Amino acid sequence: MRLIALLKINLNNTDIAILLGISQDSLRVARHRLRKKLKLEQGEDLAGYLLSIS
Repeated sequence: MRLIALLKINLNNTDIAILLGISQDSLRVARHRLRKKLKLEQGEDLAGYLLSIS
């Protein structure tokens, strides 16, 4: 939920990793897992999708 909130306020990956206290590689894995849970395709924009669902 924190990752979704940070993506919705349109922060970049570096800022999100710093705020969550994780490495950028861990953030990449977290974004991948979120994309998988939401059943998004590989090329779909995660942040754009989250912004579109209000």
